[in-house]
Amino acid sequence: MGAPPARLVNFPFYIDLSTYKYADKTAVYEDRPLRFLSSGRLLNSVKGHDVAIRALALVASQLDMPFEYYIAGTGPDKEHLMLLAKELKVLDRLKFLDWMEPGELLALYREVDVLIHPSPVHDPFPNAILEGMAAGLVVLGSDASGSAVDRIEHGLNGYIHRAGDVNALAKQVLFLLHNPRCIPTIGKHARATAELWPVQRAVDTVINMIS
Repeated sequence: MGAPPARLVNFPFYIDLSTYKYADKTAVYEDRPLRFLSSGRLLNSVKGHDVAIRALALVASQLDMPFEYYIAGTGPDKEHLMLLAKELKVLDRLKFLDWMEPGELLALYREVDVLIHPSPVHDPFPNAILEGMAAGLVVLGSDASGSAVDRIEHGLNGYIHRAGDVNALAKQVLFLLHNPRCIPTIGKHARATAELWPVQRAVDTVINMIS
């Protein structure tokens, strides 16, 4: 747009890292199924929960292994998602949690293992991905999600899949189900990445801009 590059400042979103506690889940996988989570408005055209359900249904058809998928949020597509899950025979693996207060969501992050953020269209900088990484979750984010592209190093601190690609997302889920012991390591890398972006960095950026 003709703006001088020297005057441009990268100022992404920040969250208060102190509110997100990393929970080491190294020893939990023998006691319960892996738990996947999506958090956001139930609007498939923007958040793509239907993509996640289709991917998980594909996984369920290929692998006889238990897992759970939690969906936190409200929106106009809840009934459609329930019907889709029933049609694909995975409704019993889903838990619709509806609206959650911030404290409830923080507690939920400590109880799950993987955050799926499958936005099919441009999602500028979703906070859910930042929160998931801060909580030490493995994030599976689409390449239409700005914070996934900005913060995730594929295979190191999370995974990126092509937006709307059910098969690609399913492959990532299958890998984690087959290799659950890699989840704590990836989660630690995710938390380490989050710690590079504390609120103080935002404060310093503003100060440097105006001083």
